[in-house]
Amino acid sequence: MLAIAATFAGEWEKGLAYIERAESERDTLFGVLARWWPEYDSMRKDARFSAAVDRLRLPGFRSA
Repeated sequence: MLAIAATFAGEWEKGLAYIERAESERDTLFGVLARWWPEYDSMRKDARFSAAVDRLRLPGFRSA
């Protein structure tokens, strides 16, 4: 959720840092939201977002 707030505030790099932190902590809420929340649409285009989601190895979900 912090990632979304940061990117809406124009802090793209900070948003991606929050995503990488969520991934490293295996944040299950991020994993669920990364799949479906439209608020993440703009971030899904970034390779770092895709890589973080892929590292979670969520069943039935690959970013690419």
